[in-house]
Amino acid sequence: MLITHPSRLRVAFEVQYSPLTNDAWTERHRRYEAREVRDAWLFGHTTNHLKLDDDGRLKTNPALAAVAATGAPLLFINPTTEQLAITIAHREVFSAELGRYSPGERVPVLGGADGSSLKMHHLASFRLGDPQREPALTSDRINELIRNAIVLDAHNDEQRRLYARQQELSRKRAEAQQATSEDRLRKAKERRGQQADEIRAALDTPARWGSEHPAMPLISALVEGRAQRDLGTLGDLEQWKCIAYFFHVAIKEQEILTTKTVADTLYKHRIRLGAGTYKTIGRWLHALVDAEFLFEGRGDDGFPVYKPTYAGAWW
Repeated sequence: MLITHPSRLRVAFEVQYSPLTNDAWTERHRRYEAREVRDAWLFGHTTNHLKLDDDGRLKTNPALAAVAATGAPLLFINPTTEQLAITIAHREVFSAELGRYSPGERVPVLGGADGSSLKMHHLASFRLGDPQREPALTSDRINELIRNAIVLDAHNDEQRRLYARQQELSRKRAEAQQATSEDRLRKAKERRGQQADEIRAALDTPARWGSEHPAMPLISALVEGRAQRDLGTLGDLEQWKCIAYFFHVAIKEQEILTTKTVADTLYKHRIRLGAGTYKTIGRWLHALVDAEFLFEGRGDDGFPVYKPTYAGAWW
């Protein structure tokens, strides 16, 4: 049925009960467009087009999908009750604060060809639509659902942009905090390295070991109040352990040591532990492993090898 409005607007009404293919609908729709005729499709209320799933939601077919793809409302007519059914879907609302869709918050919009619910309205509530901004056949409810979708798209887009900005700011703050932390660590490492170098140089001083030895006050100041590294008690530090620790563990995170390398260093400093030197050194190294200042592994020869932990190097 073709209607010509006093404004010269022409609208063709197609009441479609028989099966219709996607290609057939598209061809007829294009012919109407070529003649500058707006087409409004009213699909029948029988099962050729109106098929519902167990939840009462619309099941699509190619013709319905083609109509929905144009943005036009899907309309189903029941001439007996003088009603048209429109399809309604519910879309989620994105929240920048949550970083996801808000649970339980959904907005009704004009539905598509698959999974939409149906809502019946009397024929009297429908009218010809403004060709500039409305479907060929529309109603207040259809226009409301269309506006809902437009407002929701704008809202979700803005919320996603806001969330993206928040994520970017968080990333920059994290990077700045990481840079600050790395700078503090670098400065601490430099400071500790200088202190360890001073202690190593002091330990090389050929002076009698005791409270007056140049290394003693440096080591005491460094280890005071920190986790025990079995170097002896403050004021009574053991020379060989201090030499072994500061030459092989302090600020040496990547260096492998063994009982032999420690013994060789002690010999160079003319320190003798007497019988069982290797056993004495080994027990001390195991104590540092138990205190989590050293990692223990096995060398190619099967003997234990050690590597300073972070805590061991950064006393």
